[in-house]
Amino acid sequence: MSYWGLLYVTVLVVSPKHRSRRVGSQLLEAALKVGADKGCKRCVLETHSFQAPGFYVKNGFTQVGCVHGFCNESKVFRFSKEIVPATSS
Repeated sequence: MSYWGLLYVTVLVVSPKHRSRRVGSQLLEAALKVGADKGCKRCVLETHSFQAPGFYVKNGFTQVGCVHGFCNESKVFRFSKEIVPATSS
């Protein structure tokens, strides 16, 4: 979803049998391309501490927020990344 120049990734799930094969990174890259094509300048997303926050850091995202106090002591992390428009050759 996108608005106000922001791309929001709301759901990104990779089946366990496809993890560690760059499938998640490829899906994320495709989403960023869609955002760039729509003129978005930045991508934002949230993930729980028990999911894969390190995955987003490995893919160039910066943690910009954290909300504590969810069940089982989990946290919600907010991440952001600038979308660089593709250059035409």
